[in-house]
Amino acid sequence: MSTSRSLAVVIPYYQRQPGLLLACVRSVLAQQGVPPCEVIVVDDASPHPALDELAELLPANPQVRVVLQANAGPGAARNHGLDSVTPGIEFVAFLDSDDGWHPWYASDALDAFAQGCDMFFANSQRYGSEGTRFDWSQGSGWELVPTAHRPLDAERGLHLYEGDFFDFAIHRSGIISTSTLAYRFARLSTLRFNTRLFNGQDRFFKLQLAQAARRVAFSTRVSAIEGQGVNIFDSSQWGSAKGLNLLFNYIRLSKLVLAEIRLTAAQQAFVRAQLAESRRNFAVTSLHLWRAGTPIPPGTLRKAFVADPATALMFLPNLMRAAARKLGRAS
Repeated sequence: MSTSRSLAVVIPYYQRQPGLLLACVRSVLAQQGVPPCEVIVVDDASPHPALDELAELLPANPQVRVVLQANAGPGAARNHGLDSVTPGIEFVAFLDSDDGWHPWYASDALDAFAQGCDMFFANSQRYGSEGTRFDWSQGSGWELVPTAHRPLDAERGLHLYEGDFFDFAIHRSGIISTSTLAYRFARLSTLRFNTRLFNGQDRFFKLQLAQAARRVAFSTRVSAIEGQGVNIFDSSQWGSAKGLNLLFNYIRLSKLVLAEIRLTAAQQAFVRAQLAESRRNFAVTSLHLWRAGTPIPPGTLRKAFVADPATALMFLPNLMRAAARKLGRAS
């Protein structure tokens, strides 16, 4: 394993619960068999300040830095972190502030880069969950099957992806946890998160990176634990007002992918199908909220209709289809 490589870790931070960030950063400092990582914590105007959280740790660890910014969301925070990476650092990884790495993560990533890869990701597990992120795709037809890819280190579950990884990412980008994603920053230093999106920034960035990467490696062993802090997705479940806003952002994401990412005809058809499904779910969720007497946040419908006139055009037809399906199941 090469020890001449350098890795910076960007951690966007917005939490209300003390202790999460400290545990997160300690997991980076505990990495084994690699030089110390540069740690850039971007405090996105967190209610529990990062400087307070890390007060006991900072004096003895000069490689850990806290960068402050006005609240702008995780994508803008990650961009601020990327802009703050020390010149000359070759690789960058991301880690959410309520997540933590196992001690072997950085070593696996740097070994993949030493073998010519531009992008690396590993398996992860949600706190309190038995399954892993790699299990989520079971039955989809887009599973990540290790035996189909060349082993770089079979004992550690390290593989080189063989085939069209971008096509895989279009269909299964959710298998890639942002907290296990690392890439060759020296070659792809201009990539940034799209702040026009609030939800979906991660997916858009992963797709851009997957299309630009020449070689991609992955590790099947669980290398990160995803925690339970402030989480946009987890607080936006189906049938909730936040879930409606999440669907609106998925509509914007699909339109942006179609407009700005180079796709084959088959990939365009897949993304268009996702867009149509998001529009249907937006209408159905709105109806569900009305029936439940749950207030829809002011301006949500108007904002969605202005941003995507097709959502407005298909709103009533989508409601009618949903009602017809419900009647069909009841009969």
